[in-house]
Amino acid sequence: MTQFIRSSVPTEVIESARIDGCSEPAILTRIVVPFLMPAISTLGLISFLGSWNGYLLPLVTINKPELYTLPLGIANLSTVFRTDYSASILGLTLGTLPLIVLFLFGSKTLVRGLTGGAVKG
Repeated sequence: MTQFIRSSVPTEVIESARIDGCSEPAILTRIVVPFLMPAISTLGLISFLGSWNGYLLPLVTINKPELYTLPLGIANLSTVFRTDYSASILGLTLGTLPLIVLFLFGSKTLVRGLTGGAVKG
């Protein structure tokens, strides 16, 4: 985020807003945040993906099987003596669909956010 802020928010725009009489909170909400939307959406998507795929922390902390996350639920479909491959594949497919939909809707800002902070200048 810091690298993206340094490279994407021009100081000239902020200075011109100050000259025009814009207050600091208005500069933040009306000027800086629209510049940061690709980075905010990228960070949100990556954070969501990390929590969506959480396995170890929910395995240790959750005791009730009805509160298991998706990876824990899919892992519990297999036992020592029997593995239900069709249910596992269905669970993996249903668990992947929301991520694909999020990526399809946010791919433009995701790519902009990933490449915007990586540019030196």
